[in-house]
Amino acid sequence: MWSRPPEPDDSFEDKLERVAGGAVAVLPAGDRRGTLHPGVATVPVTGMDPCRVVAVTRAHDRGGLTAAFHEAARIWAAAVRAHA
Repeated sequence: MWSRPPEPDDSFEDKLERVAGGAVAVLPAGDRRGTLHPGVATVPVTGMDPCRVVAVTRAHDRGGLTAAFHEAARIWAAAVRAHA
């Protein structure tokens, strides 16, 4: 989740620069990539209820990374439901 969405072609380093410049991003727990930039601080968010996450892609995006993400999300969601 971003306070100011990055550009579609931004690299992760570009996104870190955006955060260092004042944007806010919410990343999954355990994601340590934010520590790769000296101008970025990470703050754990605790006590928050689970929330719905929606994956949005371009209508005709058939890239392998998109498909892999959707498959990983499907498997994770099924595992969460199985343990609920």
